[in-house]
Amino acid sequence: MNGDKIGIVEFNNYTPFYKKEFLDEINFIKSRIKGIPYSIEHIGATSIPGAVGRVSLDILIMVDSINDVVTAKNKLIGGDVCFIVSESGTNFLKLIKTDKKKNYVYYYIAGKSSKASISFLKFKYYLMYNYKELEKYNQYKNALKNKYNKDVKTYQKMKEKYFYATLEQIENL
Repeated sequence: MNGDKIGIVEFNNYTPFYKKEFLDEINFIKSRIKGIPYSIEHIGATSIPGAVGRVSLDILIMVDSINDVVTAKNKLIGGDVCFIVSESGTNFLKLIKTDKKKNYVYYYIAGKSSKASISFLKFKYYLMYNYKELEKYNQYKNALKNKYNKDVKTYQKMKEKYFYATLEQIENL
């Protein structure tokens, strides 16, 4: 990865290289999280062929229970990798993993049947299998990038609004 500069919105087109990066992260996760059941899903733009997105991986770690969310977090943190606890919601915990090369990986840890896990997966597969919707999403993100290039927080808030509107649209199909 080229690195995701926190504070600036930069995009890359999808590349199969993201799959290799994701597989590397799976190995990292497996080396850290032991003793609790979990599954891993690559989410976000880097998981969808044809999508444009920030140069960072988004990974969903789904655990069996809400209690396992904290356990998974504690097992991931430590060693030579820096983690920042970014968000703590009722359904998930978001960690940002950084390294010396300034690469960023966003981990979302949630219960398997939580609203957060289901929502992330619905959104990913809806865009993956609906090319017209993916194109609309790419256009929307590009417009946001042009408007909020140096305001990542606003960019993310506006993208989140699209996320929830899309989930509502999916529910109404």
